[in-house]
Formats: sequence, structure tokens, C-alpha cells
Amino acid sequence: MTQARVKPELPDPWPFDQAPNCAVFTTTQIIREGQPITHVYHDLDDHGWQFHYPRAKSDSYAIIVALKEMYFHDPTVVEVADIPPGGEQFEQVLGCLGSEKKTNKIRTMPCSQPLPVRRLP
Repeated sequence: MTQARVKPELPDPWPFDQAPNCAVFTTTQIIREGQPITHVYHDLDDHGWQFHYPRAKSDSYAIIVALKEMYFHDPTVVEVADIPPGGEQFEQVLGCLGSEKKTNKIRTMPCSQPLPVRRLP
């Protein structure tokens, strides 16, 4: 029998500038395969959030989930909730549940290549 993981309670106050049910971009590798979140983008145009890992990806790996699902997947995402909107990339190996890998170094650099997103007109 597979044991279901208990979802943590949402923090109060919610630290992000978007509501817990806001749609965010991530990849199937993070949600389904357990890859660590190492790249977080806070978009300037709509204040949206994107959560990625470092390997090459294409839009076929893109999925949309609620921001709270990213928190349920890895509660340490709250550590980057204060990233200001606008084209900057912060690299950090977040807590990634079940992983001992973690660094406290956060590095800022120009936004290189977030996941290609096709916006609807």
C-alpha cells in the first residue's frame, strides 16, 4: 500500500504576492519526477511565477499548477517569495522534500532562458 504524503498547512500570512490558487508554470520533471527546484522566475509583466530545474527543457514539459501546489511539493519555496518582479533569476537548490541537498547561497543574475511560454492573445 502506498502511503499518501500529508500536505503541510499553508503559512499565515501567505508570503507570495499572488494568491495560493494563482496559476504558475513549472515542469513535469519537478512535479512528477521529483527534480529539485533550482531556478525561480518572478515575471515583471504579470507578476507570475515559474519554478524550474537546471536541465534543458521544452514547452512540452510545461505544466500549470496552483502556487500552493508548489508549496505542497516543496515548502522551502517560501524562502524565495520575496524575489522582486522582473527578469531576474535566483539560483538555489531549495529544500526539495526527501533531499539532503541544500545551499544557502542565492545568486542573482540576468534572466537567461525561462521556460518558453506561448501566451494566448
